[in-house]
Amino acid sequence: MPGASHVCATWADTGLVHVWDLSMQLASLNSKGGGRQQAAESSQKPLHTFAGHADEGFALGFSSVLQGRLASGDCTGKIHLWQAAPGGSWAVDPVAFEGHNGSVEDLVWSPSEAGGVMSCGC
Repeated sequence: MPGASHVCATWADTGLVHVWDLSMQLASLNSKGGGRQQAAESSQKPLHTFAGHADEGFALGFSSVLQGRLASGDCTGKIHLWQAAPGGSWAVDPVAFEGHNGSVEDLVWSPSEAGGVMSCGC
């Protein structure tokens, strides 16, 4: 995530989208042993898991203009918008954007407009 490089989002084949805080893993890479032991012992849980997509997906994109703004697009053509909230939680708009007849393959935020997100699909 721009402005917070320790935060990332991942898709699961179950249709869940997870947001992770990787600061512990990144710090362990700089420690003695290169993080092998800490990474092996890690059982970290996601900061947030969103189960509102009907299917798995591929498209994830963080805004470079608004910190904590994320979009996720699934294989059914739906796009959800996310916003980071204080305390590490996330608010996800439950109403999806629907404009694709097939899978949303990629999402890119405008580099200059806070609300501009573009999508492409199959």
